Amino acid sequence: MEPKWLNEGPGQKSLLREKRERPIRVCRDVYGGTLHLQDLAGTYLPQFPKEDDEVYAQRVKAAVLFNAYRRTVGGLVGMVMRKQPKLEGVPKEVEGHFEDIDLAGRNLTAFADDASDEAWVDGHSVIFVDKPPVPEGWTKDQAAHLRPYWVLIRADDILGASTERRDGVDVVTRLRWREETVEVDPKDEFKEVAVPRVREYRLVSAKKEGSEEIQNRVEWRTWELRRSEKNELRWVPGEGGFLGPQMDEIPIGVIYTNREGVLDSEPPLLDLATENLRHFRKLSDKDNSEHIGCVPIFTTIGAPEDDIKGFSIGPTIGLALPQGADAKYVETSGSGSSVNRESLKDSEHRMALLGLSTLHPDPKWGVTATASRIDKSESDSQLGAFVLSLEHALNTAKRLHLKWMGIEDTGKIIINRDFEALRMDAQTVLALADLVPAKMSLETFWGLMQQGGILPDTFDPERERERLESVDMDDLAQLMKKLKGRVDPDDVDEDVEE
Repeated sequence: MEPKWLNEGPGQKSLLREKRERPIRVCRDVYGGTLHLQDLAGTYLPQFPKEDDEVYAQRVKAAVLFNAYRRTVGGLVGMVMRKQPKLEGVPKEVEGHFEDIDLAGRNLTAFADDASDEAWVDGHSVIFVDKPPVPEGWTKDQAAHLRPYWVLIRADDILGASTERRDGVDVVTRLRWREETVEVDPKDEFKEVAVPRVREYRLVSAKKEGSEEIQNRVEWRTWELRRSEKNELRWVPGEGGFLGPQMDEIPIGVIYTNREGVLDSEPPLLDLATENLRHFRKLSDKDNSEHIGCVPIFTTIGAPEDDIKGFSIGPTIGLALPQGADAKYVETSGSGSSVNRESLKDSEHRMALLGLSTLHPDPKWGVTATASRIDKSESDSQLGAFVLSLEHALNTAKRLHLKWMGIEDTGKIIINRDFEALRMDAQTVLALADLVPAKMSLETFWGLMQQGGILPDTFDPERERERLESVDMDDLAQLMKKLKGRVDPDDVDEDVEE
């Protein structure tokens, strides 16, 4: 549970954010994996009635999560990001920025990958495009080296947002989120302390000086959680100000996976997360029952209680018992283990279906879902809708990046829509090669080779044509026949380069 003070004052969650809290929390906790769920065992792995505390603690330590949820998230993002985002027509002066788009070492591909992960867990994620303020006293030349950078905000960290309908468009007028910085403890130079911070941006309107024209500006302010002299935690106002005059909108792009409204969504894989938790509990039950079934319990019948306290048990030790007393090992039959195994298989089957359903066309469009491959009509699938949202958010962030720099918005970022890799073995390649040039152009053949991952995305058809013009085609034909196994290797000229 979060400390009470974090949800007070500037750190207070909006009513809509509170509504989404439980679904996000469940998905976040499952995504966190085995060790995280062990720490939250009181929430997700209940203690049995009359179960000894020590026994329960040992059961918690042995509990393992088969993380189908995290694997599915990674698989979905990986299908989209298997090909890097492409920059097309972007101004030359900012091309280098995309090699370190967040000024923290992430290029565009890595940033988009991380933002996609967060969106699939929470339902959406936000790209905030910021620019460092010009320090007082800096010259224009010095300030020219300052450049915009992107910040990734999880929906889990957003505390509240407000929107207005302006000229038929929903405009974000307020956005507040939490973050955390690490500082050195002033009382101990070797100790670090986490400082919670709340950051808020508001869109305000005012008349331009000396004009009747209304100008939109973005005001920002921060609060930090500090201890008072009385050792009380409280939110203390921090830095604040206005973004540059060129920024007349809150600079964000939003990636949705299950949009409910502006900056509102529900985790798309919530059903999979809850089923994964069910599997987590059932697997713990199975391991626990097998442990009980595989460990016989030494039992005595009719032996005096005082004698039992002095018993030693071992393979080389015998017992002398009174007439009529009995001693033996007792174990369970283990008949319940098979039931547990079948139940686990059922749960794993349900998780597989819930994970795959994201790849199928949305049935509300009247399209038949198929479990064998992704439907190529990606506009009808949840994965396809996500790609459109990701591309729109990245291009919005790119537009804002250029806006910060006073450059006209040109070019675009293109995201891969070919979710499945075309599997091409040697036999397929040779069969396609036979169609060239009579039934297939060389360009089409090269395109299929690129799609199949045999040729790299950097392959240049024009350059390859220039190389082909300098090659002896008769020698090349003989080499191809040799590779296809249609002629004896000895029939190929020795001077043919292999």
